[in-house]
Amino acid sequence: MSATSIRLDATPTIPAPAGGSHGSHTGAPDEPYTVRVVNMAGTPLGSDLELAAPGDITEPLNAPMEFEVHFPKRAYSRSDIDILGRSGSPHEVQVLLGEKVLAWGPAITPDGGSDVGDVKLTCAGVDWYFPKRNVDAEPVNLLPNPGFEDDLTGWTTQAGVTATIETDLVLEGTKALRLTSSTDNPLGVISDAFHYTSGRTVEELTFTVSFVLEEFLGPALLEGGIIVEASKPGSGGAVVGGVNAISTALYKIDATTPRGVVIRPTLTIRIPARTTWAISVNLFGVKGSIVWDAGYFVADRSITTDGLDGPVGFVDVARIVRLLANNTLTNANNKSDLHIALELPGTGVKLSRTYLFSDHTALDQALAEFLDRTDCFDYAIRYTKTTRTLVLYPIASGPGPLAGKGTDRSGTVTLAYGSAPVAGYAPGIDGGSTVTQAAELGDGSGGSREERWATDATPIGGTVLQEVNQAPPGTPLDSLGPLAAGVVAQQSAPPETIDVTIDREPVIIGGDPVVLQDLLEVGDIITLAIADGWWTFDGTWRIVQRVRHCLARTMTYTLNKIAL
Repeated sequence: MSATSIRLDATPTIPAPAGGSHGSHTGAPDEPYTVRVVNMAGTPLGSDLELAAPGDITEPLNAPMEFEVHFPKRAYSRSDIDILGRSGSPHEVQVLLGEKVLAWGPAITPDGGSDVGDVKLTCAGVDWYFPKRNVDAEPVNLLPNPGFEDDLTGWTTQAGVTATIETDLVLEGTKALRLTSSTDNPLGVISDAFHYTSGRTVEELTFTVSFVLEEFLGPALLEGGIIVEASKPGSGGAVVGGVNAISTALYKIDATTPRGVVIRPTLTIRIPARTTWAISVNLFGVKGSIVWDAGYFVADRSITTDGLDGPVGFVDVARIVRLLANNTLTNANNKSDLHIALELPGTGVKLSRTYLFSDHTALDQALAEFLDRTDCFDYAIRYTKTTRTLVLYPIASGPGPLAGKGTDRSGTVTLAYGSAPVAGYAPGIDGGSTVTQAAELGDGSGGSREERWATDATPIGGTVLQEVNQAPPGTPLDSLGPLAAGVVAQQSAPPETIDVTIDREPVIIGGDPVVLQDLLEVGDIITLAIADGWWTFDGTWRIVQRVRHCLARTMTYTLNKIAL
């Protein structure tokens, strides 16, 4: 579930009153902070950066962390630490407190000058890479010698035409094919058949090619321009109009076809699942002259759940995330390995999904569909000195406030204004973000577009406040309703958000002294007790972000009110 409530006001932090938590009781740990440059496997690249110091470390729920590193501008060179990395060596930054990794990821942007040094690097957690990794693979041209750069290798000239290699009228590369004929109903050239095996689902193969019709005195056989044919291997091969063909796509060239311009038609054939076909391409001549070039034959590949658990492919959402991660986070499909391990427990939610490579869906967009629902999961990156792991936290079903990441500590932890370790608070109530009726729109437009609604106006006395949202492209129908319900569930009351800053003064829990900074994690649920005039906050709240102030040794928690 996304952390959607954002404090928009600029209310200053209200410090703890006299007699409350005191700065002299910070309880700062003895362990020093360490800043070092590592590769993606956590191997140090040189010595620790002893003159570098961490600034704030911001950890939001279901989003990349952001952290700062400061150092004097003459302390290090860009060969020591650089933005993203140097040639042949990705640079990432680790911040440790003792042996514990607080932050790890790439340096993104530099800034000159600050109160703690001349250079400030803004860095991010490794999920910063997610919007820069797409569910795709570089298309492979399945047709050998598609642009005649190797002359007529792989092609056979048929009756009635003269085939010559063209070097003047070239559309791509350095060569093209010219077909000329002075006879009626000529044929053309046919490619050698290549074999293609489909995966678990029906696949589309698309052939695109460019041609210029120079002179037209009469059509080819069957008014042929292009024929793409497929046959079962060993059946004799695909031939023009052959009885062995089981799928055919035809593009005609006739007297209405424009002369002297580049035309680039597209033909598509569909291959049944788990089938191997022999495929060939026929490029026809005409009575006259035509030039062919830049053929491109590709499969619209995908990752899909179809066939994984029955023909429809409804599988646990965690399995969908694994499919996405295997395509985007590893060195498969001409990508680089980000060294992110996976810990993906089942969520209990089963869906069917297909991600076409031609859509180039970014990983963060694919995950957003599940994060914005109220029934799937939260995620986080868990770090050690040599590992980083993408972890899913399934959202609990049934009664109670616990959902996804975190621990319900509302019965043992109360942050009270005027009591240790609360050092101050900054409140925010945003009535403008209230939504009691949401419509989630699918792909398309007008009356043919699917939409689903959710309504709950009871938290504000029955007033309907509407919002319309466009779901991410390609969102399936079965997610529109949960997305609308998620908006209303999180925003049907004026979102209340409060930032509470605590120091390291211990409190007693179960008879033992506990430093809450070391206990409370993002996602945890606590009880809040602030009575400060008009600013009154109580009840159960969830931590949706924490900011570690490394220099001050304080922690600021952003809390969202939970409606029970």
